[in-house]
Amino acid sequence: MNHAIIEYGFKPATFYTIRDMMPFILTLFNAPAYMIWPTGRLGIAALIVMAAGLGYGIWHWREYQREMKENQWFLLGILLTLAPVLTLVIGFKLPQWVAIPLPNLSLEPTGGALMILAALPALVAGWILGPISAALVGLISGICLAFWDTHSPFTIIEFVFFSTLVSVAIRQRFRTAVFRVLRRPFLASILIGGIHTLVNIAGAFFWASGSIVEKLEFAISNARSGVAALAGCFAIAGLLVEFALVALPKADGIKQKLKPSPSESSIKIRFLQYVVSLTLVLVLVLLLVNWFVAGNSAEKMVQSQLENIARTTTNKIPFFFNTG
Repeated sequence: MNHAIIEYGFKPATFYTIRDMMPFILTLFNAPAYMIWPTGRLGIAALIVMAAGLGYGIWHWREYQREMKENQWFLLGILLTLAPVLTLVIGFKLPQWVAIPLPNLSLEPTGGALMILAALPALVAGWILGPISAALVGLISGICLAFWDTHSPFTIIEFVFFSTLVSVAIRQRFRTAVFRVLRRPFLASILIGGIHTLVNIAGAFFWASGSIVEKLEFAISNARSGVAALAGCFAIAGLLVEFALVALPKADGIKQKLKPSPSESSIKIRFLQYVVSLTLVLVLVLLLVNWFVAGNSAEKMVQSQLENIARTTTNKIPFFFNTG
């Protein structure tokens, strides 16, 4: 086998390197569980506003919730029980990349944990039951990740928000091509996960304390691991739910026929849709460019500091040799 690996150009050291960069996590129960709440007024206000807006969105989308009968309540109970277990077992520790610690706190930066099945109960609830059930299950999963991994209360907001959003995307019945694509769980998870960069940077910005520059630097430097962790688990769950949807196409209990989309029924909404879409794309591109520029700058800064430390240490070695 080793000859075959060498023959085709693969080196065994590569596998060990990947294993060292992304070590396997059996469970997060051994990790310390605590929450770091925002200390500034702006962070507390942002957390309250986000939670209130999320609550309003869930109430606004209540029409997509399935009527709950005995079987549905039983399924919801099972998913609520499985949520903390699947969230805290089996995953990978992501690299730190260029992450920096929280300002004004003596904590070392750590890469996020990609828990493989963390989003599966929430997406199953969103597919079969509806957005309210998805929000409840996502709340349990988000609390577990917030306490045992990220230690940020904004993780709860992000997890509930994306669980609800994917559920609405899967259960909506609009007939245009865009909404037809969004009804596929895997594609919905991928497309909606694309906007997670904005939500993650906003949450990290309001979570951190310090000046605006320190907040922005922390948010951008930690966005890579945060986005990869949450978007990755939603993509995996979306793929699994996609297979289940193909096998059980009527499990969602939706009997409503397709209806015209908002852009088909109103010219004003169609114009606003184009404007908002273009604005979001431009903002996303701008954030991605700033993200890469700030990441490269931080990496070069750390490398320069390490080189200075090494140079200073090297220059002092002859002095110690001469003086004994």
